[in-house]
Amino acid sequence: MTSPNSKTHTIAGQPLYFTEQGQGNTLVFIHGLLGNKIQWQAQIQALEADYRCIAIDLWGHGQSQVFPENTANLKDIAGQLLNLLTELNINQCSLIALGTGCAIASEMALLAPSKINALVMINGFIGFEPEVNCAKYQLMLDDIIANKSVSAALAQQLASLFFSSANLMTESKAASAKTEHQVTESPIPDSTAISLAKALTALNAAQLAALVKFAPMAIYKRDTLEDAEKLCLPSLIIASNHNQLRTPLEAYLMQDTIDGSQLVQIASAGHWVHLEQAEQLNPLIKDFLQQRIN
Repeated sequence: MTSPNSKTHTIAGQPLYFTEQGQGNTLVFIHGLLGNKIQWQAQIQALEADYRCIAIDLWGHGQSQVFPENTANLKDIAGQLLNLLTELNINQCSLIALGTGCAIASEMALLAPSKINALVMINGFIGFEPEVNCAKYQLMLDDIIANKSVSAALAQQLASLFFSSANLMTESKAASAKTEHQVTESPIPDSTAISLAKALTALNAAQLAALVKFAPMAIYKRDTLEDAEKLCLPSLIIASNHNQLRTPLEAYLMQDTIDGSQLVQIASAGHWVHLEQAEQLNPLIKDFLQQRIN
């Protein structure tokens, strides 16, 4: 899906795509693994009346398909995003991040603390990935490399991890109804697990190469919790109670480690809470920003 507001900034010869909407204090939205800038539209629509909202397609996602040379880890990507802020004459902003985007956001705040006013970290963990997760994700990655594609079975397995079980059950019933009757009163939106699985199986060679490069950066990220005492800025940590990719313990650990941070849990949502429960998420972000940076 392409946004009509899409813009580019070239870094080391490669275009980084982003959208820009609204006016006011700047908010930068950073998605996680397998996400894209378009997924933030519900949040941007809720905030653009009061804020300048910039949503980025990270390398290997959305329209930003090719990595610049010498991009080795998430810290490098954080530096590149700071470069984008400089290019856009943004001296200060707040970061709203999800999943792997939280690790990138924390790296940005550590690299340029004077530029970052506040952090909103949604369903992310900025410490080391647990070894059991690394082993599981590496097997999935090995399967993609060996087959030079994302199989239908693996795509379904991956996609199911991003949503709550309740949402997946509802979606499965809707898909069955559509198959049997060719109509359904509630068409399945692009943001569901079914659509994600289809998108994964449709990745071309260049997109697969970019995914294979980005995924290890996310899986084997460094432990920025070690530097958490330097994150002296307002921080909101948001955790979904049905998240299959992150645990409540990790959210509590981040809250304990980041001085003055606030933790809020959202019910009936999986990892991609910004798609499943925007009506719960958006007021939390808006209230936090109004209290902390306005």
